[in-house]
Amino acid sequence: MKKRHRSRVYGTSALALMGSVFGPVISASAADQSADSSQTLTEVVVTGVRKAMSDSIDTKKRIDLVSDSVTTSDIGVLPDVTIAEELSRLPGVNVTRDRGNASQASVRGLGPRLVLGLVNGREVASSEPSQDLRWEIYPSEVLAGADVYKTQDASLVSGGVAATVDIRTLNPLDVKQNEFTIRAGPTYNDEGEKLPHYNPVGYRASAGWINHFSDDFAIAVAASAQKEKNGFPDFRTFGWNTPFNSGGNTGDLNGDGVPDNTTWGLNTEIKEVTQDRYALTGSAAWRANEHLTVKGDALWTQYEIKENQFQAWYGNNITGNWADGNASVYNAPGNSYQIVNGSVVAATLNNSFPNYESEIARYDEKHTLVVTGLNAAWQLDNWTADGDVSFSEAWRQNQWMAIYLSDLFPPNLAFNVTDGQVPYGATPGFNPADPSLQSAGGPRSNNGSNINGSGESDGPESTHDRLEAVALDLGRSFDDSVLSGIKLGGRFSIREKTHHQNRYGLCAGSGSTVFMIPDDINSQACTTPQTVISLANAGLESFNPPSFTAPPMVYGNFDSLLPMVYPNTAVPANSEMLLVHTKVVEHTTEGFLRFDFKFNLGDMPLTGNLGARVAHVATTSDGFSTVDSVTYTPVSVSNDYTDVLPSLNAVLHITPDQLLRFGTSISVARPPLDALVTGFSLNATGSPPTGGGGNPLLRPYKSDNVDLSYEWYFHPESLAAVAVYYKDLKDMIGASQSLENIGGTQYIITSENNTKGGNLHGVELTLQSRFYFLPSFLQDFGMYANAAFVESNIHEAAPVPNPYPMVGLAHTTTEGDLFYNKGGFETRVAVKHHSEFTVAPTWVGTTLKGLAPETILDASISYIFNEHWSARLQGHNLTNERARFTTDNNPQNLANDGGYQVYGRSYLFDVAFKL
Repeated sequence: MKKRHRSRVYGTSALALMGSVFGPVISASAADQSADSSQTLTEVVVTGVRKAMSDSIDTKKRIDLVSDSVTTSDIGVLPDVTIAEELSRLPGVNVTRDRGNASQASVRGLGPRLVLGLVNGREVASSEPSQDLRWEIYPSEVLAGADVYKTQDASLVSGGVAATVDIRTLNPLDVKQNEFTIRAGPTYNDEGEKLPHYNPVGYRASAGWINHFSDDFAIAVAASAQKEKNGFPDFRTFGWNTPFNSGGNTGDLNGDGVPDNTTWGLNTEIKEVTQDRYALTGSAAWRANEHLTVKGDALWTQYEIKENQFQAWYGNNITGNWADGNASVYNAPGNSYQIVNGSVVAATLNNSFPNYESEIARYDEKHTLVVTGLNAAWQLDNWTADGDVSFSEAWRQNQWMAIYLSDLFPPNLAFNVTDGQVPYGATPGFNPADPSLQSAGGPRSNNGSNINGSGESDGPESTHDRLEAVALDLGRSFDDSVLSGIKLGGRFSIREKTHHQNRYGLCAGSGSTVFMIPDDINSQACTTPQTVISLANAGLESFNPPSFTAPPMVYGNFDSLLPMVYPNTAVPANSEMLLVHTKVVEHTTEGFLRFDFKFNLGDMPLTGNLGARVAHVATTSDGFSTVDSVTYTPVSVSNDYTDVLPSLNAVLHITPDQLLRFGTSISVARPPLDALVTGFSLNATGSPPTGGGGNPLLRPYKSDNVDLSYEWYFHPESLAAVAVYYKDLKDMIGASQSLENIGGTQYIITSENNTKGGNLHGVELTLQSRFYFLPSFLQDFGMYANAAFVESNIHEAAPVPNPYPMVGLAHTTTEGDLFYNKGGFETRVAVKHHSEFTVAPTWVGTTLKGLAPETILDASISYIFNEHWSARLQGHNLTNERARFTTDNNPQNLANDGGYQVYGRSYLFDVAFKL
């Protein structure tokens, strides 16, 4: 039986299955994919899912490394919003959601800091404070895919202990025909439908053009635009009073001699989100002659988040129980509370007069990324040379500005944040969001500066990253020799990352404050006496948050309220926060030598490579330090280190259909750039006082790795695989906390330090197949499934009494997909599940939270009408899975930064036209 590949949609692992389900949607045609093995056909046309599976297996068999990929050569066919959502379907890959979209990736139980991100094989700048890539900035529509290398190779850029993820843009010479594709349609989020004055309808569009001017010169251009509307509600706490967080000032409510954790208050937030994402990628490839090929490529993408935020804080004045100061409230006659796992998770507090404070805010965040590169590949007989130069630059600008309303005091408070149920909050018998009661400029329990009743601007804040690199590789192959090839090369890069931020208060009736002491946020003053402004006739509304019970909230139009309450919002002089004015410069020099081998072990061929990479890194960190929050002194600290990173990869071809892969290596991940900063800060007004700073002398993460993978290609379109791995991690980097007495005040100091590490081991199971063994139409069904199990003795350094498991460590991760494809009709149902694991947002690397288990259900359906037109409908998060974050390594302690978030169901319908 002969196979003929009609379309160019292909994949190199299980995830390609999901992305390529949509490949035929813009293919020239779709043929009947059913082929009964009893029929004596001379040719079978393989398209869509069958072709994706066939190419996936063919590619996997040829690679010496343990790897997975998502790949397509057509524009706009990947169904997910970002490349992170595509990656999340691979074995052992988990993501955390930000505003409903996949944002950070953990691989094999290791967090984002241990995942190295590349674009077209090159390290790139990042708009995040660290060097981690924020994956949602990469729209799937303009990408050719991504490779996830789970084992090391001497020729790879060093930096990936968990994995190296290489995002790829399209190479026009890989596509043999000219084509033009355009795709567009609306998006809809059902949770956004429940929010006041918010339109949940957006759009997603992409276009691509590939043109061959000759057999040896071609260009490809792709563009995408998206407006995503995914507003959502969030039920939070205001943090927790624990014995460690309070320096021992946690009370004992029930008198049993054991301190009882209490929340500092409750917080409800509504985010009406608009996310605009634009991207443009282009590449040109020229085969100058039979020996030389030159390729240039560029990627520009801009991702902007605009949020109208509505928040309510309540109970901050009565719930925290500092040194048993509120024990009489909890134990008053008629009141009650419930303690689970040492925490007060529910209470009814009557006649307690909790404070209630509203906020109407605007948050803007813009990411811009430019990635460019030029590559020349030369080959003559058995010699090869590859030269590459690249430049990338990334920016992030953000500002949060809040209008605070004056405190009100309902008589009663009730709440329940117990793990395993929908959180609950109420102020029975009183509506604190009544528009007639609202004002600004009055007393506030949570004032952000020394000015009671003020508003606040956090920002403008700016992060800038710039990276330049040059690399040169040389290779020589040998015929009829155990030594089948030798490759050596070098790379040099310069990276500079800067950050600065302003923060200041806003006075009702006037606006921006003045700083009596430069850079001292506690020295602010209003230019004129602050006035209380009634907002009874300002067009405010009372509304109930959806998807959980909480006190009513205040809605108002930010654009009309801001000039009414704060006439002047200009950035005041001396408002920059010098302790976060930082610059880190990183010089990296690397060289490698690799030997490829090929010989027979008995009757079984053995192929692979043995090599080593040497990496020298030198850093300089510039910033400011202070001991009194008044005098700031410039400081510069330099550091350097060298690592030798050997690696061995071998593939034993047991039979033509069975492979046994082995890999062992030493790998490193460089310290996060935001952890290398200088400077030290103290917050003496906190409760309790806190402080922190960077550590420019950090050593890199380091790991000894062993991998073993068995793969059985039991049918041309089927694969069963088992991969086991072991990692011994050293010089881990984690946030650590300690109690320190500074100037007579006891502070909780948070900083990042190298820790002892430990070991990690896991197993990954993969099974994919079309149902070729079933009769009749059942052969047009197929499935893909994977499961990953990880164990580790590594813990983070915080919180000290009960540290978190290592960031990214999900003990169980599973994916299961069922698809059907025939005659232009395709459908897919996919389920992804992960167990609980620790997360650390890249923008605040020292903040640790627990993410509860999640199960996400997606589905899609598409149809090809003719060779030009097609349509598809897809749904994401169809079971409306919530995201629940907790703190203090206690599942009962609902977090204060992302607590119980309900993202809702999202839908996309689009139509494609292809020439």
